[in-house]
Amino acid sequence: MKFAITADIPTLDPNLATDTTSTNAIDMTQSGLTRMHNNKFEWDLAKGEPKVSADKKTYTFTLRDQKWSDGKPVTAQDFVYGWHRQNDPNAKPAYNFLFASVGIKNAAKIQNQDDSLYGKYDQLGVKALDDKTLQVTLDQPAPPFFYSILSQPQFFPVREDVVKKNGSKYATSADTMLYSGPFVLSDWKKGTGWTYKKNKDYWNAKATKLETVDFKVVKEQGTAINLYKTGSIDEVGLSAEYVDQFKKTNASEMKSALESGTFFLYINQKTNKN
Repeated sequence: MKFAITADIPTLDPNLATDTTSTNAIDMTQSGLTRMHNNKFEWDLAKGEPKVSADKKTYTFTLRDQKWSDGKPVTAQDFVYGWHRQNDPNAKPAYNFLFASVGIKNAAKIQNQDDSLYGKYDQLGVKALDDKTLQVTLDQPAPPFFYSILSQPQFFPVREDVVKKNGSKYATSADTMLYSGPFVLSDWKKGTGWTYKKNKDYWNAKATKLETVDFKVVKEQGTAINLYKTGSIDEVGLSAEYVDQFKKTNASEMKSALESGTFFLYINQKTNKN
């Protein structure tokens, strides 16, 4: 499959991603405890339902056998490091409030500059009991969306040795990142495009039907439409100005889909005296 996209990938770092393009790229190439599919969560690197304590505050997950793209196993400690890094103010993480929103133990305090636990991410309610066992402790029983939110990049495992080896260059290119998801990233040329290749070592590789997925950075929609018409890409998004045109010439090829977005009006409330 070949697609056009208007922007490059800003980052592959799950602890820094805030935009849709980065989040989609990370979701394609990484794995968490759960994964969203058809608006429902599915167990990903977690083998299934965790053991839950009687007070419903401690969740113990057993991990599947999954390798990073360099052949080393994904371990519970990789989750611990990723979660610690997400709550380390020095790492300048994005969306760390998600940990407090689901009640991960001490997350709210660690993120509060006025609290004595501020920045002490080692006090976060996550622990590796062994390589394949991850224990998560909450301040209170989990909300209904707990398992679903674990599918977000901020809760993904991160390899500490790879972060330290690459420093500020970590996750800025295909070869400064490791992968554990359905695809691996290759041929990433900034401003031009990138290719996802099927990760044959992914635990659920049989569910991945495509061998490759190509993305070409095309900022002008007119150019993207021409690429679609010539068969260079397999899909193109249409802005309002092109919808009626395609209804007349390519109606059978058009599909509508829901997409998230925020729109607003900015009102000028100042009187222009000039």
